[in-house]
Amino acid sequence: DMLELGRKARFFHARAGRLIADSSINALITVGRLSEYMAEAAKKNGMKKKDLWHCQDPKEATGILKKIARPGDAVLVKGSRSMAMERVIKGL
Repeated sequence: DMLELGRKARFFHARAGRLIADSSINALITVGRLSEYMAEAAKKNGMKKKDLWHCQDPKEATGILKKIARPGDAVLVKGSRSMAMERVIKGL
């Protein structure tokens, strides 16, 4: 979740999902309540369900990432500081 977005949080999470679906990104792992809008928008805009995961916390996301990431992959981790996404990086 990107928690600093205020009233437009849903809009910007969904917009990010649409942009991700239209990009060369191969997989999307989301964490948190607001990021569900991102995952849903990515799916509606053509990202395959098999390439989408929605998690409740960074630990769950780390477990998925460990299963799908391969040597040479680039991994982008983004979220509000309060989401503690550095736990994903440390977990790898």
